[in-house]
Amino acid sequence: MVTDGFWLVYWVGWMESRCQREKIPSEERRIKREKLRVRKSRRTEGKKRKKRKIADGLLLREDRRLDAFENAEQKERRRKGKLQMAHLLR
Repeated sequence: MVTDGFWLVYWVGWMESRCQREKIPSEERRIKREKLRVRKSRRTEGKKRKKRKIADGLLLREDRRLDAFENAEQKERRRKGKLQMAHLLR
């Protein structure tokens, strides 16, 4: 009787592990998809950051030039226009 219980428990455990093994591939695929999506978003995030830096650099250069030549009101109008351009670049 004791051995029958042992074999029953053993068989149930074996079946559960077999079911788990069968589920793993789809789980792995899901994890890989998730990782790829994260990697892809990081890549695009880097590109966006680079464009933002370029736009900010343009703003800084433009501001320095304006300080030397033009009044504050015109400088503000130009800066707003550049900010809109920077927004479009993103």
